[in-house]
Amino acid sequence: MDPVLLAELSNTLVPLGLGFMLFVAPVWLWLHYRRGGGRQAELQRLEAAISALSNNAQRLEQRVISLETALLDAEHAYRTRV
Repeated sequence: MDPVLLAELSNTLVPLGLGFMLFVAPVWLWLHYRRGGGRQAELQRLEAAISALSNNAQRLEQRVISLETALLDAEHAYRTRV
């Protein structure tokens, strides 16, 4: 590669790289990681909702089991009566 072209390229890229590292990258990183707290709060909210849904499902399962038992008992009583 031509030494003059390499020097011109170096003279252009070094200031651009330094400007990026000094001004753009810190703002970019700050904006990126600033949203992390919101993600954590959203994750906790979703975990609470999943826990509530799990509790509701367990209660409904117990209701279904008790209704099935009651229906089987009623069916048995009906069959023995007839």
